[in-house]
Amino acid sequence: MPPIAAAAHGPRGTALFAVVCLGLQLLFAARRPGHFHEPHHVAMYAAMVAIGIVSTVLARQRERTRAHLIRANSVAEAMQKTLLRPVPCRLGPVRAAGWNPSGRACSSRCVNWSTPGRSRTKP
Repeated sequence: MPPIAAAAHGPRGTALFAVVCLGLQLLFAARRPGHFHEPHHVAMYAAMVAIGIVSTVLARQRERTRAHLIRANSVAEAMQKTLLRPVPCRLGPVRAAGWNPSGRACSSRCVNWSTPGRSRTKP
């Protein structure tokens, strides 16, 4: 359960899932007399602790990578808006249209190529 939680939740949520899973294992073993201290149960507890720790570390790493990608995307977007010039509406006698990923539009008298198969001139 903790590895699945690591894919969907942050480190705290993953650690909480691991503690809940370990607590349920201890509760179910304690309800049956003599099962709490059996070697295979102790090995299951140790495995659950190890899996919980690894899952929490992986969730933390996933969150750090996500934050790094968000920063890199925002820097790339700022550079794109700064360096890319808008597509001109006319190149001499030829009307031009293009997709400008930085979101800046050219002047109001451009060809609208946003709908495939339709070209209409904006007033």
